[in-house]
Amino acid sequence: MAGCLLLTLAGAAPPAPSIAASHSARYLDLTAPVELYGLGVTLRPPPQQAAPQISGPQAFHTCATGDSLCVPALTADVYLAQAEGPDSGMSSKLVWVIDYPESSCLPYGIPPAGSANPALVKRLLTPYRCRLVNLVDANTGRTLWSVRVGQ
Repeated sequence: MAGCLLLTLAGAAPPAPSIAASHSARYLDLTAPVELYGLGVTLRPPPQQAAPQISGPQAFHTCATGDSLCVPALTADVYLAQAEGPDSGMSSKLVWVIDYPESSCLPYGIPPAGSANPALVKRLLTPYRCRLVNLVDANTGRTLWSVRVGQ
């Protein structure tokens, strides 16, 4: 499985905002678990009594500030979830999810030195379908994870 994990580092300067005025979001209710394969994180529907301190639009605003990785050309799915993953440091963490399930990712790195196989070089340089997911703490508004997962 191709993919990469991009953690937001405390104190790191965020990239310059590049959000387009037309950037849009769909606000949805999560009705079934979503497994972030290879990361050990499951997003479950939030408890009935969930009371986030920030709203979905406030979480989505992290795209405008550059705190979350976003794709202005696509419409994001934004939903409240309970993130669980014992190895991820998340145990029933209430988060807003900014999800781009139909994103396109570019491989990173360079082909192996001396690679004379044009098909291999082309494959390594060809964009692939992926999912871009941001997890925003529903109580603080801080971006916890920005993850690209290959599909």
